[in-house]
Amino acid sequence: MCSLGLAKNPHVYKTRDDVFPHRVWHGDFLNTDCVIHDGIRVNDEHGKGSPTWYRIRTDDVPGGVAWLPEVRTHDSPQVPACPKA
Repeated sequence: MCSLGLAKNPHVYKTRDDVFPHRVWHGDFLNTDCVIHDGIRVNDEHGKGSPTWYRIRTDDVPGGVAWLPEVRTHDSPQVPACPKA
């Protein structure tokens, strides 16, 4: 079984300190409100990668917001783009 970490910031994803301890497992359903396409590129074990990240709302992390890389996800239903900061 494998899981993905939820990042604190999709533009800074270099060390374990940049990831929350909470893990996302295959089959989990997440409360996602928007997506960005200019984050750090993340590759799966087969080399398929993407700079796309989903903003996740969850009570399992401080502040209630985390970021999930697009790798191994399904954009169904399609998620709107996050507002530019």
